[in-house]
Amino acid sequence: LTDHFADRAQAAGARVLWGDCIDLGDSELPYAPIVSALRSLVREGHPVFGALGPARAELARLLPELGTPGDLLVEPYVGSAQGRLFELLLVLFERLAEESPVLLVIEDLHWADRSTRDFLSFLARNICRQRLLVVSTFRVDELHRRHPLRPFLAEVERTEQASRIAIERFSRDELGAQ
Repeated sequence: LTDHFADRAQAAGARVLWGDCIDLGDSELPYAPIVSALRSLVREGHPVFGALGPARAELARLLPELGTPGDLLVEPYVGSAQGRLFELLLVLFERLAEESPVLLVIEDLHWADRSTRDFLSFLARNICRQRLLVVSTFRVDELHRRHPLRPFLAEVERTEQASRIAIERFSRDELGAQ
């Protein structure tokens, strides 16, 4: 379904950025789906990164291809540095959306690390008139009573910008058609 949605968005002229959350058991890989989504832009040498100026070195903490070896000798994002990263990523998405609409697809949100959930929560509260649509998928059957995604979903769904679309499992016939 997300493939179909992404294909239609691309056909309409939107830039589609795709990231996947990774199940690492008890450990986490911070911002993995965000890094995955932005990596294609880095590899194509998109000019949006050059326009960031000195902030480009900060993004090299997430996307090492952007920096020099000296940029990589930094501590992970914590405290106020995390807030700065969120603002920097918001500016990045805003600039991309000035060129063309952006569809950010985050798959398997039920495996998302806390940093990713925090950033997506920040994004949901700070998207105003940008041409940015975030589509996240998750498996309801993975969400036990104390799953960390539950409070995130409750918070995001309280915003005016978010809505949940429940998709039922495919029948055998639907699965065959897929």
